[in-house]
Amino acid sequence: MLKQISCDQFIIDGKVRGPINFGKGLNVVLGGKGGTNSIGKSTFLMILDFVFGGNDYVKKDSDVQKNVGQHTIKFIFEFNGKDYYFSRSTEDFQNINVCDENFKPLADKRMTRDEYLKFLSKKYNLDLPGLSFRNAVSRFIRVYNRQTVNERRPLQAVNQEQGKQQVYSLLKLFDRYSPIEAREKAASDADKAYKVF
Repeated sequence: MLKQISCDQFIIDGKVRGPINFGKGLNVVLGGKGGTNSIGKSTFLMILDFVFGGNDYVKKDSDVQKNVGQHTIKFIFEFNGKDYYFSRSTEDFQNINVCDENFKPLADKRMTRDEYLKFLSKKYNLDLPGLSFRNAVSRFIRVYNRQTVNERRPLQAVNQEQGKQQVYSLLKLFDRYSPIEAREKAASDADKAYKVF
């Protein structure tokens, strides 16, 4: 599970905020005490998506990139009682650094985004046939900037995604897609054979 996130650009009252720790079960993101709907909650959810391998924090959250500038998110995952330390920069967001306990990048341990997603897929036991880690995770991250807040399409991962693909992704998540995939392949092969005939 994701255990901790920190960044030297997380500021409260002019001071760098300490690490944000997560517990098992439900974790809640609350707004400020003043009750204003200011920047913070949605940005933090975009950062969570960034930690889970998404690129929208850099590509779609342009206000943050413009006003904060290049920064590095540091985070810890815990799997089977072992901590894994990483950092990911908004400047070089296609690579993830494997770090020591002080978040110093380890030499020759940098992962490409694809390698990192495969690592997470394996650690979360989501390395199932036809399922990518981002496909499994991204449809459940609901943030205004990602344009996935349509309450009438709760499984939609991206705008204009067909309903059929949304249902197929859910079936893949529970490893129930294989029989449908075999049937669709047989139908496609039959269609091709008919066209050739």
